[in-house]
Amino acid sequence: MTKEIVTLEHRAPSTEHRAPSTEHQPAIAPEQQVAQAHEVSQDSPLISIIVPAYNCGKFIAKALDSLINQDIPSRNYEVIITDDGSTDDTGTICDTYAQRFPFIHVTHTQNFGASHARNAALPQCKGEYITFCDADDFVSPQLVSVLMKAIDVHRRPDLLVWRVFMDIPMRGWSVFPESGWPSYDIQSMKSSAENTSGRDELFTKIVGDVRVQGFTHNKALRRGIIGDIRFDESLIYAEDEVFFLNILECHEHLRVCYLDYYLYCYVQHKATGLLRDPANQYDNNGVTRFMSAQKKILAMKNIPPSASNTVKGRIYALSLQNLFNLPETLTPAAYNTLRANMHKYARYYYLNLSYTMREKVRAFIKHILVLLHIHKPRRK
Repeated sequence: MTKEIVTLEHRAPSTEHRAPSTEHQPAIAPEQQVAQAHEVSQDSPLISIIVPAYNCGKFIAKALDSLINQDIPSRNYEVIITDDGSTDDTGTICDTYAQRFPFIHVTHTQNFGASHARNAALPQCKGEYITFCDADDFVSPQLVSVLMKAIDVHRRPDLLVWRVFMDIPMRGWSVFPESGWPSYDIQSMKSSAENTSGRDELFTKIVGDVRVQGFTHNKALRRGIIGDIRFDESLIYAEDEVFFLNILECHEHLRVCYLDYYLYCYVQHKATGLLRDPANQYDNNGVTRFMSAQKKILAMKNIPPSASNTVKGRIYALSLQNLFNLPETLTPAAYNTLRANMHKYARYYYLNLSYTMREKVRAFIKHILVLLHIHKPRRK
């Protein structure tokens, strides 16, 4: 990802909202001109932001503060939170915010996973556009105003895609700028020719383009194209990617707006979610979970050969990575599944031009070491 830093222009904070938490109060003022371009009310906001939450009591206040402290009046958007059966104070924190801010709505459910939490929120959305924010991440104070401006100047596209900062404390690195969020002059945003993307192009971008991919947090969808499509609740890995690809299965063309704006910060905490920890991702059941999502993608009726080959190369790369790095976490059955993937899909990885020669050489060395059983799982 590009680590380009734009100087932050510090301005006085909005007085319209005051978050319960004192942490992370972005210093930014409302963009009234953008709001006036849209005749909206709290009963018909332009944008709905879905927040699935599970045991994120340590982090969710920062996420909600960032959504509250937007530089545009709250009548333009709503926040829909699904508390997915949290056992910590997540639900209480969400209720506190909802009591103070009428544009925040909370639903409490049993713990069925992120897909169910998102699905529970979708029918509640009143916005013409729907986007998502994970409970342990946070957004730019200009997220809503940039999206509203882009929706206006790009004539209400079907899909908007933007850039994302990464902040991964568990790995000891971050590309979020020390100066804070970039400040964008959105009034200079100009209309461009319609960018109509065909199904094959979007399939390939979602499974292979690092800027697009299948994440929920860097996209806003026009509600009309979602229809009755929902997240697959049988999946807990790559369920967001499968969701977007299922939408593409139903639409031959979509009008897409690619925004060169950083509007979201993805934070990876080791403690928040099973799949955040690689050691848990490929244990005895992890291989099955991973392969279940990939098989669903490969079985899609309209997947083009380019996207199919990318998925197969990805299966090889992740299978090899986990055979080499995490052998003792694997049972014999999981080990054999990964070995079979490695042999079946190797050529799709090495023929993929998106991987560098250095990456391929390193992968080949690991492949040889695995064949020599230098990294073989401990038998129990």
